[in-house]
Amino acid sequence: MSNNNLWLEILANVTGKKVVSTSFYEGTSVGCVICAAVGTGIYKDFKEAVKEIVNYKKEIKPDDKTVEIYNKTFNSWKEWYDRLGEL
Repeated sequence: MSNNNLWLEILANVTGKKVVSTSFYEGTSVGCVICAAVGTGIYKDFKEAVKEIVNYKKEIKPDDKTVEIYNKTFNSWKEWYDRLGEL
């Protein structure tokens, strides 16, 4: 999923946050490598390990108009969900 541009765009718009993809296809494995490297003392902390290991490929910024649409839709869904819970 982390290399699917549409998914990254949706994620950025739903959360309203910048999303950054990496050049790795197996992000979970890289996370394990980072944890092991910090745990064994190769790097002093996660910040240093990420700086040395991770290569960023693309940055996706949320679109303000789309974020607003997602927020309105969520608020509407939440209102109906709460009403149904009262039944």
